[in-house]
Amino acid sequence: MVQFIRGMPIVLDESAWIDGCGRFRIFTAIIFRKHLVQGISTTGLKT
Repeated sequence: MVQFIRGMPIVLDESAWIDGCGRFRIFTAIIFRKHLVQGISTTGLKT
């Protein structure tokens, strides 16, 4: 799971920051909803 998070492009964070999102909004809207949910569901299916 850590490698999955590290593999995410930093460009998404930077573009959200430029658009005016705060750290919490970046985490919840971009990282958690779009990427971590996919990783958690994939991990759940494989175990």
